[in-house]
Amino acid sequence: MKIAHTVENGLGGMSAVARLEVYWERKLGHDARLVFRKDEGLGNREDVPIADFEFVKHCDVIVLHSLLDQNVLELGIPVVLVIHGTPEYCFSVTRMTPARPYSQVREIMASANCAGGISYWKRHIPYWEQLVLPNSLRFVHPSVDLEAFTPGPPEMSVFGGTEGEINIVSTGRWRLSHDPFHAVHAFGVFQKRFPQAQLHIVGASNFVALGQLIQAYTYRRCMGMVTPHTARLVDLYRSADVCITGHNDAGLTVREALACGCQVVGDTALEGTPYTADQYDLEAYADQIEQAYTERQTLGRDAISARNRKSAEEHFDPERTAEETLAVLGEIVNKAENVYVVRPAHSDDSKEIADSISNPSREQMDQAIGCTGVPA
Repeated sequence: MKIAHTVENGLGGMSAVARLEVYWERKLGHDARLVFRKDEGLGNREDVPIADFEFVKHCDVIVLHSLLDQNVLELGIPVVLVIHGTPEYCFSVTRMTPARPYSQVREIMASANCAGGISYWKRHIPYWEQLVLPNSLRFVHPSVDLEAFTPGPPEMSVFGGTEGEINIVSTGRWRLSHDPFHAVHAFGVFQKRFPQAQLHIVGASNFVALGQLIQAYTYRRCMGMVTPHTARLVDLYRSADVCITGHNDAGLTVREALACGCQVVGDTALEGTPYTADQYDLEAYADQIEQAYTERQTLGRDAISARNRKSAEEHFDPERTAEETLAVLGEIVNKAENVYVVRPAHSDDSKEIADSISNPSREQMDQAIGCTGVPA
């Protein structure tokens, strides 16, 4: 198959996921390529080629990673939407900011050329299914780049001279939902038990509020490195004692940390790690930080690193992800002679409904809810 994976640009976690998918689809014998909505000037790589829009026009199927790339819906080629954001996050952003990802998911999935969607999280699918056509979403296991993120010896220089005897890192992005807010406060509980601990925050932004906590931890002499990003994530995870997160989904930071052998503490039911607790219960979460740290000390860095690496390989195998994605895409391409459209139950004017989906009237909402997908 000729497969175009379209992303906003070559930056960030979404691009990293798409790039890994292209890499493995090519290893499995398919002509998969990345296409950026914005030209970042990265050029082609031998293992992951970057194509222009002409390739998109002649491919068999388009995998849409960015909600902003809706122009591909006009090409008459089957499109599969990968929904990266959590339902709650997309809803919160749509409600509280000018961006509207929650609405965009529904608009794209309602398009005549959208053949379905993919989610990397089973628990998200029942939420999205309230917005989209029944049985239009498929689950695919998440993946991690096991070749780039590997265990190795610590490199303490990554902390820029701020390291402590115990180094706890938070690398998750600060979002409107599921950010590290509770985890970094639980660190404060843990640090009272282990005064030699230092917290390092990567992914920090908007210091109007976060700056208050940073100042408090600085006063307590437990605030380490604070930075919006780092190019040395592998060294960071190899050198940290524990990585903390507020997620109960194994986001990219969790997967990469485990692949490097790092201990990970997360919210209840987080996949891939035994150290989980209700993030709203700071004492219970701090207990898990303590357990993750003390077991690392007791069992040894090498043994713990090997165990976490094995967990990453079992849970986040990129070849399995590519195989599952290819199965979904192959099924769609084989049915491509049927063009799927959205037809409102009581109106022939589906465009009017689509155009007003951001601020629909009650009558238009009733029409939209009655839409069904049928072959043209």
